[in-house]
Amino acid sequence: MKKILLSLLSIFSFVVIGFSQVAIAEGEDALNKSKTTGEYVYIMPDEVDAEKVEKAASYYTSYFTVAFDDETNKAIVKMNPKAKNSRIIMARFLLSSGVREVKVDDKTLRMDEYINTHLK
Repeated sequence: MKKILLSLLSIFSFVVIGFSQVAIAEGEDALNKSKTTGEYVYIMPDEVDAEKVEKAASYYTSYFTVAFDDETNKAIVKMNPKAKNSRIIMARFLLSSGVREVKVDDKTLRMDEYINTHLK
C-alpha cells in the first residue's frame, strides 16, 4: 500500500511539473524597444499572484523594480540602468515566479530560448 501511494504521488508530481506556466510578453518590436527603454511588460500566468511576484522580485532590487497589477496579472519590470546583466537576472525572476516559458507574438519560447533571442 505504501509503495502504491508513493508511486501515485511521484506520478502526480511529474504531471504537475510537466505543465509549464507561460507568461505573455509584448511583441518582438516592443521587446527590442525595451532594451533601450529598460521597461519590460509581462502578463503573468493566473497561478502567479502579487505575493509571489513581490517575494521573487525582492531578491533582485538592485537590478530592477517590479510593479504588479493583481487584476490584470500585468508585471512591469523597470531595469536599473547601472546594473550589469539585469536582463538576464530578470529571467531568474520570471523562473522564481513560476514562469517556465514566455509567449512572444505567436511563439512560445522556453526560458533559455527567450534569453538568447530577446534578452542578450
